[in-house]
Amino acid sequence: MTANSIHKNLFQAFVDSDIEVFKYLHNTMSEETALKIVNEGFQFEDRLDYTTDLVSGKDLVQLDYFRLIRKKYGTYTIVIHIGKNLLNRYNKMLTNSSTFFYEIISDCLPHKSSDGENLYVLNKQFIKGYFNHNNNTFYESKHYNPTKILDAFEQRAKNIQKI
Repeated sequence: MTANSIHKNLFQAFVDSDIEVFKYLHNTMSEETALKIVNEGFQFEDRLDYTTDLVSGKDLVQLDYFRLIRKKYGTYTIVIHIGKNLLNRYNKMLTNSSTFFYEIISDCLPHKSSDGENLYVLNKQFIKGYFNHNNNTFYESKHYNPTKILDAFEQRAKNIQKI
């Protein structure tokens, strides 16, 4: 097995999951930033899919493609998992709303960026960890629990439904 195929298999194994989750990837330049995201949650602007890539987690070609095109953003790939049941539950509640699911599973109400866009912080429980492409190692988050429904999520969903 070549070093490249070992890398691809290690990365794929870390991104994939035995539980039903949606898998997102985000690259960053420094390990310090990666650790901050693991411990504090993932801050993103306007929409989650603007700064992440939704992936299957099983397709090595797809994972390699995103790794290559996102390489300029850094060699630390943040792996985000959101439970399918959890996401489907909130999407169903929001059917007649202009609200997106990530507004419910964010740690705080949105605030404005310097560009006037909404900023959200995805709860740290959805961060599986990060993969370091320089040395084929990964760091798993102790907060990782992608299917847990928090009381704060339920309350936010109820408040949004009232609007």
